[in-house]
Amino acid sequence: MKHNDFLLAVGLLAMTCALGKGAEDDKQLFQKAQELAKDEKFDEAIAALKKAVELAPRNHLYLATLSDVELKAGKYADGQGHAEQAIKLNDKVGPYYVLAAANALGNQDVRRARDYCDQVLKRGGEFGSGPVKDVRALLENFADRTYTLTWNFDTQRGQKVGGSLAVALPKNGLPYQSVTYEVEGAQSQRLVKGEVNDILYLVPRAGASLVLTTKIVTKPYSFKTDVAKATPKPLPVDVRVYLGPSDTIDVNSPMLRKVAASLKGRGSMETARNILAWMKKNVEYKLEKKSIYELDFKSVDEIIQRKSAECRGYAVLFTALCRAADVPARPIWGLASVYEDRERKTGRLVSHNWAEIYIAGCGWVPVDPQKPESLGLLPTNFIRIFMDAKKTRMSPELLPMFNLVSMVGDKLKFEESAK
Repeated sequence: MKHNDFLLAVGLLAMTCALGKGAEDDKQLFQKAQELAKDEKFDEAIAALKKAVELAPRNHLYLATLSDVELKAGKYADGQGHAEQAIKLNDKVGPYYVLAAANALGNQDVRRARDYCDQVLKRGGEFGSGPVKDVRALLENFADRTYTLTWNFDTQRGQKVGGSLAVALPKNGLPYQSVTYEVEGAQSQRLVKGEVNDILYLVPRAGASLVLTTKIVTKPYSFKTDVAKATPKPLPVDVRVYLGPSDTIDVNSPMLRKVAASLKGRGSMETARNILAWMKKNVEYKLEKKSIYELDFKSVDEIIQRKSAECRGYAVLFTALCRAADVPARPIWGLASVYEDRERKTGRLVSHNWAEIYIAGCGWVPVDPQKPESLGLLPTNFIRIFMDAKKTRMSPELLPMFNLVSMVGDKLKFEESAK
């Protein structure tokens, strides 16, 4: 979820005069907090705003501004509570509901987030177009979705092994994703379901077009409760491999281990959150490659040094830092549905990378390192397909993924519905 500056966008600060004259101290604290927030000194801004609220507890603008700063700081539970307090004091300000919804989503309280979004949509005429657009943007993150993808394969562009084409299939049986599929034009087909990947082995029928149709249903699923209930257990043998090295990841790199050591927390989730916070501060998005077949780095050390990456670099660096901090992790490749306009008339699927970490007693938990708030709640416009990792630069683990992409070219068709 990309945070929009809800309060500034709709001019809420102009409402200050309408709230009446308060004590000079709270007004000074409020002004100081705004200046601190502009400089991204969120903790200091929050402290100043809390003092202002103590002095003027019925000032709903102070509470809403506090919620907005807490949203930016990733303190979602606090932000949700303060937005709800602002609504109780004044239930006629649409952006307050947007703040409550955004913080609830960050807090992985999907039910409450939907409830606040629904209230804004129902009262759109009263609240205006700004809040309505904001909640529609939020709903993009957690609406139930159904995708129908039709892959028309050019088999001449695929690489056969043992007479069959290994093709990556979107992963089925996840709490947040289920998949069904049909194949036309195959002499034979065999599905191998794995813990990490599902692979379809196809032998094309001579003279026939080979078509794979997949139906993917995604829904919001929060791992928050699962993680809270998890009890520490020894790592399974097949999980420990995700603590070791792989192509572009040297877990014994002094540079990597130095950064990871400073971020290690009291548990895997705390460590992951520390890593996400560090990456948000120290890595910026920069796209320099033109194909998913290409890497613009030879090792994650390069990303740490240059402080920039595209989505695959984010996923691999996050994976590397987690492994160096003793948290099993793996990079994931899939597709993301994006819209080029706010009316959802022009949409497309783009290649995207994210990651998964293993929480003992719980299992594999997804996260998009570019969206720290997604830890344990993957956006529903993501379609998980394949683990994007190789043991070595020349090993063939990614062949099913490359076959899927190279054989379809620009012939992928998709339909999407949401509710």
